[in-house]
Amino acid sequence: ATPGQITAGAIGGTLAGDGNNGDLAFYTRNTGTLTEYMRITSSGLVGLGTVSPSNDLSFSGQAVRKIWLERHTTANTTGSNLTIQAGGATAGATDKNGGALILQSALSTGTGTSYISFETVPAGSTGTADNVITERMRILGSGVVLINYTSALGRLGQRLELSSTAIEGGIAINNFQANSSAAIIDFNKSRNTTIGSHTVVQNNDALGNIIFRGSDGT
Repeated sequence: ATPGQITAGAIGGTLAGDGNNGDLAFYTRNTGTLTEYMRITSSGLVGLGTVSPSNDLSFSGQAVRKIWLERHTTANTTGSNLTIQAGGATAGATDKNGGALILQSALSTGTGTSYISFETVPAGSTGTADNVITERMRILGSGVVLINYTSALGRLGQRLELSSTAIEGGIAINNFQANSSAAIIDFNKSRNTTIGSHTVVQNNDALGNIIFRGSDGT
């Protein structure tokens, strides 16, 4: 910078020892010091807050991070949608699958675990106050799916739990077809211990159970 000027930001480069590879670094001034906040590596990986990104876009793991859309600035306007979409098959290709959209919770170690949380914002009272973001579904590291609660309550190894404080809260199964078909609750049993594989059942095997429980207060 020339005398009387302060450098507010900078773009620099780092060159590997052999001179064949280089990174592009982006700096901004923070509390009087130029600090690197973004880097594009020689292989095209982008790091935010990290100089060693390991994926296409990597954040520093030293703090909680959040990706979101800023709120709409036009007065009295609804928020904008955000769509995340995996890659499609080649245009004109025959019978080719699209790419999968994969959500992953974080790696854990030892007896530790991690989970995926889904949150929504329910309606509140009429007015201008912000409503409360509320967790509605959680997939535990064990694969148990919880709806409207964050801890497993099942006593028999259930994989799906729905909890509610609503009057007559429950599950509705709807079927809309112009034929004689009806909605189905399908219980299946195999004596094979590999999911998707089949071994014949035996006499007295239970094929399905519906259990009714009332709380005794404990």
